Amino acid sequence: MSFRCKRRGLHAMLTALAVIVGVLACTAQFASAFVPCPSGGNRAGAISEWQTTWPPNRETNPKGVTMCLGEQGIWGTDKGWLQMVDLGDGARLRLMAQVSPASRYGERNSGAIEDPDTLYTKRTATDWYQWMRELNPEDPHYEEMPETGRLFSVTNASFFKETRNELPTKLPFPFFTAGGHDTLGVSTVLRDADWAAEKKALEIGDIEGWPEEAEEEPVEIHQTVKLEGFPARYRWEDVSNLINEFESGEPYVSGLSDGLVSFAPWYRIGEAGEEYKNRRNYLGVYGDTVYIFTSDANYTNEEAYAIMREIQPGMDVIQLDGGGSAQLYSAYGEMDSSIPIFNRKVPNVLAIFRAP
Repeated sequence: MSFRCKRRGLHAMLTALAVIVGVLACTAQFASAFVPCPSGGNRAGAISEWQTTWPPNRETNPKGVTMCLGEQGIWGTDKGWLQMVDLGDGARLRLMAQVSPASRYGERNSGAIEDPDTLYTKRTATDWYQWMRELNPEDPHYEEMPETGRLFSVTNASFFKETRNELPTKLPFPFFTAGGHDTLGVSTVLRDADWAAEKKALEIGDIEGWPEEAEEEPVEIHQTVKLEGFPARYRWEDVSNLINEFESGEPYVSGLSDGLVSFAPWYRIGEAGEEYKNRRNYLGVYGDTVYIFTSDANYTNEEAYAIMREIQPGMDVIQLDGGGSAQLYSAYGEMDSSIPIFNRKVPNVLAIFRAP
């Protein structure tokens, strides 16, 4: 049975994520507050300025999303992309994946959270974007995301094992989506040290709607995204606890939709001979805003973490897949993988959707 079926069958166990929203019914919850690109550059990343690529001007409604290109020097050398997602303004996130037909349960039955051997189809970020935009309402993937016209960008997400483009891949750590594309992810580890490394969980909420006892006219509530600590040498029970924890958030509840487990931001990934420098893909959460920094330059993990904390002091941060896999695509900015000739394909993406 897929994880998706379990979530839908037991409402009391639907969510590991809840939020109390301090507003009364009939009070608008989406505060229209433009989040501007950082001013004055970024000392930790040697970024002299951030260029705003979306929105194009102050008169354009950003609909909860800002995209910035970090540059260095008078020649404008690209250092990386920063995307800021204002959940309070109605923007949303989704993890998107597609189980390979070669997987044990097959694409039609999606994955199962107990199965560590789930195989995933891979695409480049550009192809993921086009695939999502072309989905029709009859496709089972369509129902796990907002309207395709709201899609703003896709960025590669979790670490994976098989880097050859022609082959599907397993994932080393837990991963799940609203569409049931799930895996326990313990059959393959990147390195022996990674199994013992400090980990964190990214939890993306789903808009559950209004409880039946709500008496007033319902208004839409915003999504919740948060980061939690997660056991290093985790077991099935740890994943189950992540899924089944429940916090009462009356009267507004945002249930768990998508999630993944990855490394703490300071855990070193890279070659020691290069001082552990590599492309980085970091996600941070501060209040209602999610920050995604995908570097076009090589940084150590310590430098990437410092970049995030300089962008927004106090944010909570998780390390997503970087290196040769780091890539993103949007109509307002794109970055290919660093693999020459053929771009690296990835098994899942973090998708940003603008507010309605």
